Amino acid sequence: MQKHVVISGFGVIGIEVLDQLIKKNKKKKLKISIIEKDFSNFPGGIAYSEKNSKYGFFNNPLRISSSEFKDWVQREKNQIRLIDYFQFNKDLKLEKWLKNNKLKTRKKFKNSKEIYLPR
Repeated sequence: MQKHVVISGFGVIGIEVLDQLIKKNKKKKLKISIIEKDFSNFPGGIAYSEKNSKYGFFNNPLRISSSEFKDWVQREKNQIRLIDYFQFNKDLKLEKWLKNNKLKTRKKFKNSKEIYLPR
């Protein structure tokens, strides 16, 4: 039997719902529809969209984020990905942030537990 799930909005909660649905229903057939009124909000909703969050930062340091997110950011390969993305996208204007938060000798964050990441 196939189930149909509709997720209204693809903000932080919508993404989390989708993630949990996938994780908990790996062997079941699901038909998932996502309704979002503005495609430019993908992924993460208005607060995390590229258009609206260019100069914003998470309100809390990484240490009080979800364990999955903390683990992801702590992996060196993901820090390299983030730093490369921030450096490549000059329009984000994160040069000063990178100077304050990246090690000079390596593509790694100085204090990844207390870091306030750009959104």
